[in-house]
Amino acid sequence: MTDFTAASTPVEQIRSEAVVRLREYMRERGLKRSRQRKLILDEFLEMGGHVSADDVHHQVRQVDGSIGRTTVYRALRLFCNAGIASSIDLKDGLTRFEPALSRDHHDHLICVRCGRIDEFVSEEVERIQEEAAAAHGYRLEWHRHQLYGVCPSCRND
Repeated sequence: MTDFTAASTPVEQIRSEAVVRLREYMRERGLKRSRQRKLILDEFLEMGGHVSADDVHHQVRQVDGSIGRTTVYRALRLFCNAGIASSIDLKDGLTRFEPALSRDHHDHLICVRCGRIDEFVSEEVERIQEEAAAAHGYRLEWHRHQLYGVCPSCRND
């Protein structure tokens, strides 16, 4: 039987890596640092994973009511481009974001009814994906594995 587990990393370690990566990314592209981006990054990292732009916007507005939803969305996209965040597009049309730094690779189980997202790690799944790629002549660079189903809570309703 496969052991499915999830890994976590302290927020401060992720925050430190994120700040360095964002500075480097922005410097390389001639972008200016801003107080708003810093606040959005701090709040996003504090929230953890699988949050929508609206979730982050709501949290950010608690601190600074002048920051608009578009600013939050653009910042989250910037974080994705910089490798600080990753996005998960769900069938409900919403994109969820999660920190991408200092985390072990993981995959997602997504409930098609309530949108619940559970993370899992499986060495067996990783091995099978590598074998499948090799069988077709590919060398994997990266992948995103999302499984859709009905979570235990929704199944019991």
